[in-house]
Amino acid sequence: AEKASNAAPTSAGRRLKAADLLLDKEIVTLRDVAHLPQNVQKLIVPQTALLTPSVRDELAEKGIRLARYSAGSIAALRTESPAISNRPTSGTLEVYALFTPYHPDPLFPAWIRSGLHPNLRSGFVCFDGLRSSMAKNETLNVLFTSRVDEALCRLNRDEKIRAISSVSPQRLEGQWKDFPTANTLIVDPSELGIYLTGQIVQRAAELFYHS
Repeated sequence: AEKASNAAPTSAGRRLKAADLLLDKEIVTLRDVAHLPQNVQKLIVPQTALLTPSVRDELAEKGIRLARYSAGSIAALRTESPAISNRPTSGTLEVYALFTPYHPDPLFPAWIRSGLHPNLRSGFVCFDGLRSSMAKNETLNVLFTSRVDEALCRLNRDEKIRAISSVSPQRLEGQWKDFPTANTLIVDPSELGIYLTGQIVQRAAELFYHS
């Protein structure tokens, strides 16, 4: 089985399927595969990629097949399947916390169980630095802060950021329709409580990735 999974494809015209995930990295670690989307059945990596033992264990546990493709085959996949290969990893959350004593880590297990992939970003001391980081992301940004109004004002100064805030999953849906290019959600967890905050973020991810 190992030899079969390591074989590089030779046929032309291959396209990525919805259950395929292309990870074009030379070193693949557990962090890269720990929170893959639930629908992934095959992970495609370069033929020369180095995988840690924990990666193989994680893939085996989740029943995900490993496929090693040549550089030429990967390039062909990107050409044949631009819509799939270039889209952001579905369900990824870039999570930030600034000007709040709250740490979002306790929400991560529930999000992961629902198919989301939170990535905690730290080291920011002001909205300007945070704005620069968010503008580079192609995934959903989530900011926890007690200064919601100031965050909305400062973050929306960048044309690549469309930030909204909400106090309930139901109201969020209406806001998303009014602001269809939203890519950043701002919430004050101290005002909303843990459970409601988690529900709002989950709903935002559904709207961002599936609308």
